[in-house]
Amino acid sequence: SLNPGAFDQAWAEVYESGRELIIGQADYAPLHRVRFEELFSAVGYFLAQQQSPRLLEFGVSEFSGFYKRLWPNLQLELSDRPTSEDYPGFNRERSLQLSGASEFHELDLQQPGSIELSERYDIIVLAEVVEHLVVNPVELLRTLVALLRPSGVLYLTTPNFFRRINLERLAQWQNPQEVYPAGAGNWDAHYHHREYGAREMLGFIREAGARCSSFHFSACWESDTGLGIPESELGNMVFAISP
Repeated sequence: SLNPGAFDQAWAEVYESGRELIIGQADYAPLHRVRFEELFSAVGYFLAQQQSPRLLEFGVSEFSGFYKRLWPNLQLELSDRPTSEDYPGFNRERSLQLSGASEFHELDLQQPGSIELSERYDIIVLAEVVEHLVVNPVELLRTLVALLRPSGVLYLTTPNFFRRINLERLAQWQNPQEVYPAGAGNWDAHYHHREYGAREMLGFIREAGARCSSFHFSACWESDTGLGIPESELGNMVFAISP
């Protein structure tokens, strides 16, 4: 858990600072605020007994700048996909500057066999990433779990394919999956290539030789906080995965 007010203070320091945010992040922030509150609360829980923990986050955002504000002793490393030198989003220089991280790794998660890191981590954060990838989830999970320390946790979140809005669309014979954007419409890799259900993801975790130590459905995408929606039809899924 977080100290009361810590998240709000970090929010003010990043999003109310008056500085120019990385492209797209002003719109991204309010949409994703609740799920990051959940994420940081979980990180606080997992780090409660750690003196100098090491965390690796895949997928950089302005929220990556919260970690060191919340946990100054955290050994933070970030990773994102390889990009061109003129990429307007989170390249190596911007990511390190905004987050205070010690390392930035350009890694292609769609080629998990090529991922080699010398460190092992207490927490790996893979939040709202796997649905953007064209990759076998078992191969990816096996690779990431191998980067954990024996007591480490892979914190994975991803949209619930069987969320209420998707079930309503399916009932009307509508395909709930997005059509791939035209032209350069996916410049920031926001497109979802494949969404998952809880049962299949739990199966992938077992097949990867890992175990799910905690799981829950999250209402972070529901504007009405999910009132009246069965838990299994909420918009997001949260997995804590252990070696």
